[in-house]
Amino acid sequence: MEYFFGTAGEFDEDLAYLGISRQRLLLNAGVATTLALGANFVGVTSALLNTFSTPETMSDLKLDVLYPVRGFKRFVDTDDGYEFRYPQSWLSDQAVLLADTQARTATLSSPSSPSDRPPRAPPSSTRKVRPDAAFGPPGGNREENLSVIKSVVMPGFSLAETLGPPTAAAELLLSTAIAPPGSGKVASLVMAQEETRDIGGKTLERKVYVFEYLVGREGGRDGDRLHSLSVIAPREEESTLFTLTVLAPERRWEDREKELREVASSFRLTR
Repeated sequence: MEYFFGTAGEFDEDLAYLGISRQRLLLNAGVATTLALGANFVGVTSALLNTFSTPETMSDLKLDVLYPVRGFKRFVDTDDGYEFRYPQSWLSDQAVLLADTQARTATLSSPSSPSDRPPRAPPSSTRKVRPDAAFGPPGGNREENLSVIKSVVMPGFSLAETLGPPTAAAELLLSTAIAPPGSGKVASLVMAQEETRDIGGKTLERKVYVFEYLVGREGGRDGDRLHSLSVIAPREEESTLFTLTVLAPERRWEDREKELREVASSFRLTR
């Protein structure tokens, strides 16, 4: 047998001279590798995952929650049961995190005695809608972002029976919520369609509506319009509706389109 580095037994002799056993050397190498992978040291974990794993495998193992894979990370909300992928450079909106923390703290510290409880919150119609989750580029001006809003709907709600076909539902949304008369906004529908998406990789499926539209100010420039993609996903048995919207200025849409469509297509309920 030939050896590229020294003769047979010379490696063990060198280790003995240094007071290091072969087992200790292998153990230290294993520990170093584990620490490097666990900390994503200089991106080594992401590089290995991108090289040797498929996006499907990463999704199944949820490794992309911790490490970027193919330029994206995954957000998973286990409480409300939904997930989506977002560009690895985007950051979570701290205002949403703060509001969520305050709401959870208020719930935990709420008085048990009815007489000690604070006044009831105002009706939902007077409360400002707060995203359940929101992400955007660091230092951005919020012209480019994504948000998820959770809504309570009437019992028996369904996309087709309550809102109608995709195009009719999208036009209703634009005319009543996005750009109603007198708002100073103008909206135009680009596309509306129904899709079937699996539930967290399981065999169960849910119907969703996908809307693409442009919104701008009356008399404004076309390049200043916002190009949006919205995914409407109901969970009828819980009377809840989840809407993910991702948007960017029309002037940057051509450059951002592929990435933003990946975000929209990744959104799904997990139960």
